[in-house]
Amino acid sequence: MKRTLIFIAIIVVFITGCRVISTSELTLDDLDENTKEEPVANVQEINEAEPEVVSYSNKDFAGTYIGLHGSAITLFEDGSAEYYCKEWADVERNDTWKLEGDRLVMTSTNLGHDIYADIQDGISTLTFKSDQPWEDEIFVRISDDTLTKDIDSYISLIESQLSITIEKPTDFVRDEFNGFEFVIPKSYMGKRKIEDNVYYALSDESERGLMSPRIENSSADEVSNPLIRDDSEKYLDWIINQGMKILKENLTVDSQKVAIYEGLDNSALENKSVMFISKDGLYTYITSYFDKDSCSAFMTIFASKDSSAVEDVYRTIVESVKIIGDNNTGTAASDSSKVQADNADNNAVSPQLKEFLDSYEACMDEYCEFMKKYNENPNDLEMLSDYNTLLQKYTEFMQKAEQYDTDKMSKEEAKYYMDVMNRVNKKLLDAGY
Repeated sequence: MKRTLIFIAIIVVFITGCRVISTSELTLDDLDENTKEEPVANVQEINEAEPEVVSYSNKDFAGTYIGLHGSAITLFEDGSAEYYCKEWADVERNDTWKLEGDRLVMTSTNLGHDIYADIQDGISTLTFKSDQPWEDEIFVRISDDTLTKDIDSYISLIESQLSITIEKPTDFVRDEFNGFEFVIPKSYMGKRKIEDNVYYALSDESERGLMSPRIENSSADEVSNPLIRDDSEKYLDWIINQGMKILKENLTVDSQKVAIYEGLDNSALENKSVMFISKDGLYTYITSYFDKDSCSAFMTIFASKDSSAVEDVYRTIVESVKIIGDNNTGTAASDSSKVQADNADNNAVSPQLKEFLDSYEACMDEYCEFMKKYNENPNDLEMLSDYNTLLQKYTEFMQKAEQYDTDKMSKEEAKYYMDVMNRVNKKLLDAGY
């Protein structure tokens, strides 16, 4: 320290002009007696002194942190962690964390991606960020406590530190739509409706909501469903893209602003989820589902003003979805049987049956032409839109077919029916099916 002060003193002399001398004129005799034994410091030696490097270990960060959005994290010295956010149904206990240079990185199992905090500003406050969709949140360490805590303990800590009241997770109730069953928060039932073939359910404050557009499903049929069965992954992508169109978002599964969300899963159905920020600034999730046995599909869309809703609400919804069969396929009895009986006596083909069979043959012509194009270019995803239209038509024909009993047809009706079926089967055979 003395050497530094000596150098500073020389500079002061030059600046003040009290006695302008050059450093070459200065001798040890001009200095205080106590400093004569120490030579003047070399300027370069001082400037090249390396700054002190602070080294942190896991022990420095172990403790309990409260997030300003209503979250809590406990970091354990062994690299494990607990994570809880208000309204979650339970504490996330299988998380891990580690130090990477000047950054603390935490892996959340439920989020499905890492969050991180830069630590050059200290260790008592961590601002967690992410390269994935995430709302930055400041966490303040409130204690060195590294005990495992239950949900009630975390709620109590958050309430006392932030002076807020946290409601316990709401109960879920079962609902169904389009042949699938699922759960929604009980509080959503007050704003539940089906309008224009779309299912809606909103939270009381309308800050979160679920919607499910109707998808026309077909019963399993090896002739009509080869494309979907052979490549269900493309079908799942196509369903998600249809959801984007319904939301009027100029996005697709492959858009840079869309992230595949691995944190959601349904064990009973093939499924895929994506996440993006909508044009309205909402955290938006689209999940497509596919049951290979019945060749039936389903879609859920969930939007929320805060990112925590994916954990406390949407994860439960996704996990609960299961197929129960199309409850809308039942067809009310019509007058077609009576018409058939009446026409059986006069041995004529009823106009209703002829129209049905002619329409069916035209639909199968479309199908054969479609399959011809598909075989020529199986990677053309645009064809999925045409295929879904054909599936819808096929489903309608199968429903109408239940109205007709071949045993009650007249001879002319039976002959016309067999002629149509033979022509259709020959076309399918020529197409390779």
